[in-house]
Amino acid sequence: MTGNIETWVATNWFSLLQTVSIVTGLVVIAKQQRDGIRQREKEIIKREAESLDKVLDVNQQLVILALSHPQLFAVLRDAPGADADMEQCYLQLWLNQYSRVHLYLKHKIFRDEQVENLERDICRFMQMHNMQRHWRRFGQYYPESFQKYINGILKKNEPPVAAHLDTDSDSCGHQDAST
Repeated sequence: MTGNIETWVATNWFSLLQTVSIVTGLVVIAKQQRDGIRQREKEIIKREAESLDKVLDVNQQLVILALSHPQLFAVLRDAPGADADMEQCYLQLWLNQYSRVHLYLKHKIFRDEQVENLERDICRFMQMHNMQRHWRRFGQYYPESFQKYINGILKKNEPPVAAHLDTDSDSCGHQDAST
């Protein structure tokens, strides 16, 4: 029996060597692919974190700006009678910020829970009367995909004809803080 194995190995040594080489090569390739996937996952997480940091940083700067200037805070509160020039400039800054967010969303930079949160914020902001007025005036100057995105938000969140004002949540999915 031992002689048969030795004879077979002596006869097929080259095929055996090729098989071992192929298996070894496949293991090495699989390890490299696994390492490459892990590296890409790390890069995606890093890019996502950096992008979210940019979004949140600009949002924070815009809110701080409003808190520092009563005229801008009136715009943020959707108050009637706000200074028209200040309103236009301030809303334009927000619209530009949301255009950036849309770009990130379009390229799937964020995870689903972050997407939902950002979309709720955009939806809530786009429900302000002054922002809707600003959008009707300047929305046409934005890329078509952003126009479709915002118009979809506006259409999806139109109040029903017989909407009741005593609801505890808005159409963007936010709950009233008093509940």
